[in-house]
Amino acid sequence: GKELVGVLSIFHSKRLDIVYSKKLLVAVLGVLGKFCPKRPLPHAPCPTPLALCIMVFVAGCTGTKFVPEGKYLYTGAEIKFEANGSLPDKSRLEAELEESIRLKPNGKILGSRPGVWFYFVAGEPKKRKSPRGFVKYKLGKEPVYLKEDVPERTALAMRSLRNNGYLEGEVDHKVQRDAKTASVVYTARVPTPPYRLRNITYEALDTVYGNLASGLRRRSLLRTGRQYRLSRLEEELGRIGQAVRDSGYYYFDPKFLVFQADTTAGERQVDLRLVFEGKIPPHIRTTYRLDTVEIINNYAPTRDSSLRQYDTTRVGDYTYYHRRDDFRPSII
Repeated sequence: GKELVGVLSIFHSKRLDIVYSKKLLVAVLGVLGKFCPKRPLPHAPCPTPLALCIMVFVAGCTGTKFVPEGKYLYTGAEIKFEANGSLPDKSRLEAELEESIRLKPNGKILGSRPGVWFYFVAGEPKKRKSPRGFVKYKLGKEPVYLKEDVPERTALAMRSLRNNGYLEGEVDHKVQRDAKTASVVYTARVPTPPYRLRNITYEALDTVYGNLASGLRRRSLLRTGRQYRLSRLEEELGRIGQAVRDSGYYYFDPKFLVFQADTTAGERQVDLRLVFEGKIPPHIRTTYRLDTVEIINNYAPTRDSSLRQYDTTRVGDYTYYHRRDDFRPSII
């Protein structure tokens, strides 16, 4: 016990932030001696003084002693939900809210942050590849402070609620500060049930791509009665864009399309209209067809800047380029 206290006294003399007193350590060792036999059995291991020393040392490495004035170590966020009904998609909402917050605190071991402590005590190494640099950049972790953009993160969290059909949802935040640490509590107020889709019309497709409109509607990802989700609308726009391009409209881009939502359609219902956003360029309304088909054997763009060094073989509507009679018309 005296040896252990002596080791910790050395650490304390170097002004490390270990706040455990000699009396506390002696008391811990005394309690430990009562429960640990003088000759420990294999099935009843007893922590060694070295292990206990390490545990006490780690528990004292909070790192808060080095936090600059006016700054607070960020210890994390808590998300609370207040709803007037059931929330079957609560886990999904919670995941998206956490993603919108994004700020992750420093990791903790035994309630302390040894990574932050190592980062501070290492000071400013002259070289990254040095003993001091190893402590700072390998063992240490840069402290994560409470940032001033909490209101912006709250707005992002509120947007996450509304993007999932809770159009009247609101998010408030409260910062809880201690001497050198701070956390944030976000409270999401979620009126239920969520808004659901009612009528869905594809006006843009009907006016310009009439020959494709019916097929695109049949395969739509949007259905009457489904919960309104912005992510599903984005998936639908991507699906429409791919289908239209595959039908010969080579330069079509879904960025010219937008869903207009009418939330006054009914009791917690949404009507959607797919329309063009602004004036559309003529080339996205033009269909393209295959003209010539050329097949080049073993083509390398970095090597073959010209096709003059190739031989050509014409078979039907196809032109084959080759160097060593790779193509035989009889086989093709």
